[in-house]
Amino acid sequence: MLVSGNASPYVTSAHFGLGSYSPTPMAQLTDKQLVDILRASGVEDEDDERVAQLVAPFRADCQLYENCVRPEQLPSLPTKLCVLRGKEDKVVTLSEACGWVDKFDCEEARIVRVAGATHHVHEEKPGTVAAHILALASIVPLAEN
Repeated sequence: MLVSGNASPYVTSAHFGLGSYSPTPMAQLTDKQLVDILRASGVEDEDDERVAQLVAPFRADCQLYENCVRPEQLPSLPTKLCVLRGKEDKVVTLSEACGWVDKFDCEEARIVRVAGATHHVHEEKPGTVAAHILALASIVPLAEN
């Protein structure tokens, strides 16, 4: 299992859609506020129209996060685990992401902080993300740095 970006379920139960980044429920945020949040969290596109096109899917994704409740009685999932995040992520803290380890039944878990990446690690460092996915799936060994 590759977990990326969001805080663990322990943390999300106390969050609204933007996690620790903002205490405001998604329904109360304007499109302009969401554009400002996207830019502050690492979106560097200068085209306002293109960034505005991200608002609806971004709002839907955050609303899903906000509404998610994991039933306590669910057992931990037995699987390999890699928690992957950008080292410069200002949206979710490292400690918030590390809580995922308690949700899986695994002997060891990897916590990977990708240098030069923010909360948008998949967009900013796709090759690095792909290498970690392949290594996790045991398809190819991860190259030594």
